[in-house]
Amino acid sequence: MKSLAEGIRALADLVGKEIVDYRDEHERWPIYLDALNGDDPRAKRALFEIMPWETDEHIHLSVVLHMLEQVSRNERPTWVERLSDECSIQYARARADDIVAMETILTEGLADGVEQALETGSNWLQLHLAKRSECLRALEELSTSGRTKRIRRTAKEQIAKLRDSMSE
Repeated sequence: MKSLAEGIRALADLVGKEIVDYRDEHERWPIYLDALNGDDPRAKRALFEIMPWETDEHIHLSVVLHMLEQVSRNERPTWVERLSDECSIQYARARADDIVAMETILTEGLADGVEQALETGSNWLQLHLAKRSECLRALEELSTSGRTKRIRRTAKEQIAKLRDSMSE
């Protein structure tokens, strides 16, 4: 790929969209979203190739953050390396760490040392755990000590769902 224009046109073809002006971030973003939300590995690869050409740092970071949740732990650094802005790199690295903590808690529960990640983790980590965790210990901690009202409420709702499913 030699340019953003070439990459966007190729990606648009893969996701079945038409692009009128590749320079308009409002036209690029829906194409990126279709690639992010789709199952075509060719579109994901094309997205990976486009990222060094992306001129809007906010879109660039958003794409990388979406992909960090979709790729394996070993692939995450290669996506972070697609970023050029140091603040964005640090933010993406922190998100990758949060994803590892979340995966660990979701698969292993609150093991020693992981509990600290629950306490010190970002709002993103706390909210995603409140939505997805089946670990009552983690949810109870979040329902009382979650950083925001939304996190505490979501954890309480998840506890109620789990208890309802256990009583059935």
